[in-house]
Amino acid sequence: MLFYVLFAHWGFFSKVTAVAAYYGLKAFYPQAELLIDGNNVGLFVGGFAVGIAEACSGVMLILLFVVLYSLFCFINPTNISIPKGFSLLILGTVGAFSLNIIRVFLLMVIGTHNQEFALGLFHDNATWILFVSYYLVYLYLTYPHLLRKTQS
Repeated sequence: MLFYVLFAHWGFFSKVTAVAAYYGLKAFYPQAELLIDGNNVGLFVGGFAVGIAEACSGVMLILLFVVLYSLFCFINPTNISIPKGFSLLILGTVGAFSLNIIRVFLLMVIGTHNQEFALGLFHDNATWILFVSYYLVYLYLTYPHLLRKTQS
């Protein structure tokens, strides 16, 4: 269900990603440009340009984070505080989406220096490397807060 709800609004997520990355880019590249025409979203810096399509909107990162963190929290619910788990799920989901903005920003920065690397190796691998790193660190930092307090 979450899949269909999120993907129905991928254009919104693409726009948010592009606008946030654009304002970050403007700090370093005053010539950065943003184009939004319906669901066609593009970022331009010098001679480098990318489109933020459905696959780059961040929807998959949100979905993946929600599923993985929920599974972790609810595999053994007797040891996990459900209210804390839900709160940390929301916070982590926002972080996962923010990770997508950082990925697009880095893609643009790298692309201004080396387009081939940016659109090749970085584009193909950055998402999973950043996500796995983020997820594991987030899980490590939040796990102690998820546990129910045991009464002695």
